[in-house]
Amino acid sequence: MGTVFFDHFELFGVLASLIVLAAVSIPIPIYIGRAGEKYSVLNHFVSELGEEGVSRGAGVFNRGLIAAGALFIPFTLGLGLSMHTVWAILGMIAGLWTAVCLMLIGMFPMNRLKPHIFAALSFFDGGLATILLFTIGFWLLPAGSEMLPRGMHWIGIVCILIYIVFLAQNPRLAVNNAADFLQQNPLKGRPKIWMMPITEWLVVLVSTLWYLSTALVLFLG
Repeated sequence: MGTVFFDHFELFGVLASLIVLAAVSIPIPIYIGRAGEKYSVLNHFVSELGEEGVSRGAGVFNRGLIAAGALFIPFTLGLGLSMHTVWAILGMIAGLWTAVCLMLIGMFPMNRLKPHIFAALSFFDGGLATILLFTIGFWLLPAGSEMLPRGMHWIGIVCILIYIVFLAQNPRLAVNNAADFLQQNPLKGRPKIWMMPITEWLVVLVSTLWYLSTALVLFLG
């Protein structure tokens, strides 16, 4: 069990990342909102794809996030324990929390707004901490023991910058107000181009890219 786990933990990261991409992609073309609108990444939040009774692909979205979160747990454990550094252990702890929060987002869709917002905000905080700590850990590995090509560290830095932009543009009060607004008025007053969901989409995509690229490079290397 232990040998198989540590020899192949990268595959959990690859599979989890692919499931996330499928979970957020499949519901989009079949989405019809409460006002009869089609889905647009320019003014719809990611979580709207999982709103039960509204999104036709809610089951795919929610179950996909639960499955992906469960798979990110062994990947994060394997990655953290294989590096043998304090930064990696801290990143592992943050990553485990992030994986649990991803599962909670699927378990508590927008229909259950308060636990959903808690899970979503915790996921974003945890995701930033995970990528930041692991990026520092990778960067500080001594010469000759690098796990990733040096150029790949910049993917982590780009992710961190996008997270900072997202968190700066979407403070807690604004996120809560936006969620309440969507529950009451799905289209009235919704901008055609809304930076809040756009930056949220960017965070989700770059985070998934970081996990997928890290897992693939480790597996192929």
